[in-house]
Amino acid sequence: MLDKHGLLDKEVAYWETACGSGKLAKELIRLGYDVSRASDLFDRGYGDVGVDFFKCNEVFEGNLITNPPYKYINEWIQHSIDLASRKSYVFCRIQTIESIKRWHIFKNNPPTLICPFVQRVKCYKNDDTSYKSSAVCYSWFIWDNTVNNGETKVKWLI
Repeated sequence: MLDKHGLLDKEVAYWETACGSGKLAKELIRLGYDVSRASDLFDRGYGDVGVDFFKCNEVFEGNLITNPPYKYINEWIQHSIDLASRKSYVFCRIQTIESIKRWHIFKNNPPTLICPFVQRVKCYKNDDTSYKSSAVCYSWFIWDNTVNNGETKVKWLI
């Protein structure tokens, strides 16, 4: 998790924008972070239900964090950057950086930090734990709106 690598901010609030069953939000709360908002379009047992992230237009005073639906990854990344007053943390496949359809996002708003996991991370769609292994490399992409130097750094998560 990002906490043990010192990549999360204790002094600001977080909004988990696609909270699902709440695993990420609950873990952040357990670690002492202020998750002042957790929402999802669908009722998966946690957070504010029926919240369409793309219809939210008010800047959030703090950090946004989520594992978004990959179907909307381009729009989610851009909207997260636009809505976060500070940082946007997006958990997704490392292959996210290789699409021509996303190039404009990375060109115009390069992430401040890309944090790939050294070992494979098991991810379960809608808590379906029947998957026993993963051939997919995941990474945290972090955009820091308080730092706008256009430079992207890489930090491997062990």
